[in-house]
Amino acid sequence: MSVSWAWPFGNESAAVLQSLGWIPSTISATYFAPKNGAAEVFSYTGSPARWSLGIAPGQYIYTPSDSYVNKGWVTMAHRATTVSAQNGGFLSLLNAYSSNNLKGVYAYRTYVSVGSFVLDLYVDNVFKERTTLIDARQWHYYALKYDQSGATWSGQLYIDGVAVTASYTDASAASTAGFYFTYGFSSGTRETSLAQFIVYDDLADAGEKVRWVTRGNPTSDVSEVGVWTPSTGVDNYAVVDDPLVLTDYTDEPTPNIADNQVLDCPDIATICGITPANIDGVVALVFAAGAGHTAHAAIGDGTSFVNGAVKTVPAAGSAGALHASSALKPSGGAWAGTTVPRLKYELDTV
Repeated sequence: MSVSWAWPFGNESAAVLQSLGWIPSTISATYFAPKNGAAEVFSYTGSPARWSLGIAPGQYIYTPSDSYVNKGWVTMAHRATTVSAQNGGFLSLLNAYSSNNLKGVYAYRTYVSVGSFVLDLYVDNVFKERTTLIDARQWHYYALKYDQSGATWSGQLYIDGVAVTASYTDASAASTAGFYFTYGFSSGTRETSLAQFIVYDDLADAGEKVRWVTRGNPTSDVSEVGVWTPSTGVDNYAVVDDPLVLTDYTDEPTPNIADNQVLDCPDIATICGITPANIDGVVALVFAAGAGHTAHAAIGDGTSFVNGAVKTVPAAGSAGALHASSALKPSGGAWAGTTVPRLKYELDTV
């Protein structure tokens, strides 16, 4: 399988998410706030502590543009304790949106009762099919299979691993850029809970299968090229772990091309709290600033690395999102519970 990008929500405010490339409708804590109550997280037996993002009704959040692919799957885990009776333009549950076409493939929510709704599948903004009744008060795993890569778009919706619509097509134009978004629609205060996103870049992937995304924080410095100075203390890894805040970072005042730092995480079984039977991929996420610089992230296994795309990082005050992903160990073979993920950030131009 080809996991392209993934994100589990953590203990970060909307203001922090915005600084990391997300686009919330507001950064007010009245409308967005992290939650970690037992019923408010999408979890499994043995899981480490988890969070979700609480969203107020009518508020939206867009993923970073770095997350988007124009063909594959986008999935998310979602729960709403109640359902707002509002029916209007702010009800996309899950939307793969093409920025250059200003249209999407999406599941649109329609109110039925205080605890339930139905979803309408749209392809190229054209209605295709309505689902049967969905209980909003339960955690559900929504998977949207879509293709926006050519003159014919397609879309199909799955819930909890089962197809709930047929696959449909519609004439359009190839998407060259985009993002994903969802809205809050619970009638209570921040009672829509959003746990995670996963993006797959291949229609052949089994993206409908229920999966969990788990954060692995670096716990040791492996090496560095250049002179990196943590904002506090002496360890680079200690200033880039959870929760993510802009005041914690490691900095290189006089950077040079190919300067880098390499960090190790615990092994995957320790990260997940269990020995997982199936690992679809590992993603390295890096948030960096430095006007005029380009850089890339890389994911490794202690022997080899897979590099992500080279990106321009913004000026200080915000952080550009870079990522690298690998469905298999970079040195070959499947990821295993004993594998130690290795993270790398490297400058390409300065």
